Amino acid sequence: MITIIKHILKKILPDYFVGRLVRLKRKYIDDYAVKSYSEFGEDVILRNLFENQKSGFYVDVGAYHPKFLSNTYYFYKKGWRGINIDATPQSTRLFRKLRPRDINVEAAISSEKRTLKFFMFDGDFKFFNTFSEELAEKVGYKDVIEIQTTTLEEILDKYMPAGQEIDILSVDVEGLDYEVCNAIFVDKDFLEARFSKI
Repeated sequence: MITIIKHILKKILPDYFVGRLVRLKRKYIDDYAVKSYSEFGEDVILRNLFENQKSGFYVDVGAYHPKFLSNTYYFYKKGWRGINIDATPQSTRLFRKLRPRDINVEAAISSEKRTLKFFMFDGDFKFFNTFSEELAEKVGYKDVIEIQTTTLEEILDKYMPAGQEIDILSVDVEGLDYEVCNAIFVDKDFLEARFSKI
């Protein structure tokens, strides 16, 4: 694309201005930057681990948004597919629109089925939606609702394609991360049946 623009500009502008534009591009556009969609660059680490794998399957628990702060969007763009799970009401609408190859599930995940308070924030702070009352009080939530939780095993039994193994599991369920991970990793049979690299 840049080559085409440069060719057109050469016909229109004198060489001096074209040279200036090329120098400006070199100075201000970094061709070596790596784009990350994750909050802290987690997808950059993952892409290095899976750089030679053209396809795969992920499960994103607490997915929040199809692109913004997403640990799995890079892999979706690469052709992978997976299951996105988020507790926020109406969260799957945008996922269905922007990531139609994925299985998108609105559900709250914990270690067992139970009813919990879900604290919700407004505007740019929606990514803080949490089951942690302590965090909610610190940040200042807008609304609280009660949500029936389920287990990750139940969601996978219901939605995961038969014979499919998980390459990447991303868990970001504000306030329940340890509980969800602990429930998964103590069950050796669950791990061996679901994950490709144990």
